[in-house]
Amino acid sequence: MLDEEALKKATENQDYIVHLAAQKSVDQSIREPVISTKQNVLGLVTLLHSAVKNKVKRVFFASTAAVYGYNDHFPLKESETLDPQSPYSLEKIVGEQYLSLFYKLYGLDGASMRFFNVYGPMQYSSAPHCGGVTIVMNEFLKVKQSNMLGDGTQTRDMIYVGDVVDAIMRAMKAKGPLKGDVYNVCTGTRITIAHLQRETAKAMGIPSEEISFKHLPFADGNVVHSQGDPTKAKEVFGFEAKTSLQEGLKLTWEWFKQNPNFYT
Repeated sequence: MLDEEALKKATENQDYIVHLAAQKSVDQSIREPVISTKQNVLGLVTLLHSAVKNKVKRVFFASTAAVYGYNDHFPLKESETLDPQSPYSLEKIVGEQYLSLFYKLYGLDGASMRFFNVYGPMQYSSAPHCGGVTIVMNEFLKVKQSNMLGDGTQTRDMIYVGDVVDAIMRAMKAKGPLKGDVYNVCTGTRITIAHLQRETAKAMGIPSEEISFKHLPFADGNVVHSQGDPTKAKEVFGFEAKTSLQEGLKLTWEWFKQNPNFYT
């Protein structure tokens, strides 16, 4: 993302750009804030500059619910006070502001999409984290024991990846300029991590009495509770999450069974 020449070529003759690339680890951002900032902030600015030069119509920036931090005014609206708890979440806030500024300065249209906890086929992470459904499936498949950050009472607004794609596609087709504004991409509901992992086992056909959890320390920078308000996205471009947790977990498990070596 820091190679200006490569980005210049990649953005030529493009109408829309969906910027999903990032240094996405909260823990790594705390360990290596300089590297994380270069990737997540300077990388985005380099992309936006190339988009302006090549007259891209709209850029969509993958932001995160982590920008709300410990704010507990649930469900969280986009206008709520932001409370970053890590360099990663602060970098996303700065990215949102850059997108808004580029609209004001250069007329580059687009929107920042604040993704809540996304799950679904092809989800991957090198370390356990809250909401890592395919990681939990992999652990249950091996030993019927799953790593769990904290005591499992933390809550998350889980959204299926197919609904996230739908939100982006609808935003692309939105009438009128989006002006670099921010939108929650969420379901508007929340569940505990313990309940999520039990539902995951259920989707896999594993009785709840056969599973167990290994509790890990809750790392710095991770929020305890999260629940978004999707009203704004529904009003502006007609987005509404339609995939239930049970259906989403079933779809994820069906994919997982077809790709047994995904984590190898």
